[in-house]
Amino acid sequence: MEYKRARLLQLVYDHVISDLGRDNILRYFLTAMTTPLGENPITDFSHVLAILADFGDRNTSEKDEIMERVKELADHLVEGFFLPSKFIAANMLRFIC
Repeated sequence: MEYKRARLLQLVYDHVISDLGRDNILRYFLTAMTTPLGENPITDFSHVLAILADFGDRNTSEKDEIMERVKELADHLVEGFFLPSKFIAANMLRFIC
C-alpha cells in the first residue's frame, strides 16, 4: 500500500482534540522512533529525547533506521487501527440499514 506515511502521522497529531491527547501522540511517536516495533519501549521519556537530540549528527544508516521506524509506526496505525475501524464501521452500517 502506498501512502505518505509522515503526512499520515502529522494528520493524526493535527486531529487530536485535546492537549493531553497531543502529548500522548507525541510521546508515542518519539518513543516509537527510539524503539524497534515489538520491543519494550523506553519508559524514561528524557532518555528518548536524549537519543533523538543528536539526530543531525548521526550517520546515514542510523538516520535510515529511525526513518524506517516512522514507516513502521504509520503502517502499524493503518493495519492495526484505521483498516480494522473501516471494516467495523462498514459492517455496523450493514446491520443498521
